[in-house]
Amino acid sequence: MRLVDAHTHISLSQSQTATALADRGLWQLVAASSPTQWTHVWALARTSPRIIPTCGWHPWVADTFDPAILEPCLRQAPIIGEIGLDKVWTEVPLVQQRAAFIYQLERAVEMGKPVVLHTKGAESEILQELRRLRPSKVIVHWYSGDAQLLPAYSQLGCYFTLGPDVHANPAVQAVCRQVPLDKLLTETDGIEAVEWARGQSCTMEDVPAVLLRIIATAAALRGLPPAQMQEQIHANFLAFLGVV
Repeated sequence: MRLVDAHTHISLSQSQTATALADRGLWQLVAASSPTQWTHVWALARTSPRIIPTCGWHPWVADTFDPAILEPCLRQAPIIGEIGLDKVWTEVPLVQQRAAFIYQLERAVEMGKPVVLHTKGAESEILQELRRLRPSKVIVHWYSGDAQLLPAYSQLGCYFTLGPDVHANPAVQAVCRQVPLDKLLTETDGIEAVEWARGQSCTMEDVPAVLLRIIATAAALRGLPPAQMQEQIHANFLAFLGVV
């Protein structure tokens, strides 16, 4: 299959299908958005080497942030995320979001672990912290901010995912056009996000088709054959993992 879902959320009921897709060649970075989800995500990752767990305290629930509870998960997880700031989709005070974000970003740097970032409406602030702390590797997931900031993120070597609305979202299309080709990845953000982006129902079995549609759109935007774009994204992901 040689497909990449570089940021997703998998429920317990979806686990069996996620493993089956991994066995067919789908790489998945599966996020636990808080320690309460970590046991499930960690167990799911044990079912396939192509399922890689990530853990972080999501900004939407930063008002309950507890470093002592999170710390064991951060030590166990190979990748920290998704973490970040959100000025658009949550009413959690930014001061609480920032405390959780900075703690986790600093711990990721101390441990030498990559991070997956949520940047909604706070792209400038997060860029400043990346410049200050310089984490080892970064995936900016489903970026939809100011395209003028993309070169600055790219100068730091950031990877960017293209979400399932790339066919219709000018901001995501700008990411596809402007980010270096060797830093592009694909993601679903989970079935609920796909349904939101597409405005129609979706199942785990549809994930390969969703990713192939993202790839086809990305290929058209970059003037490449879809097969070449698919291979490039696969190679990019392996490079992110340090496999190649």
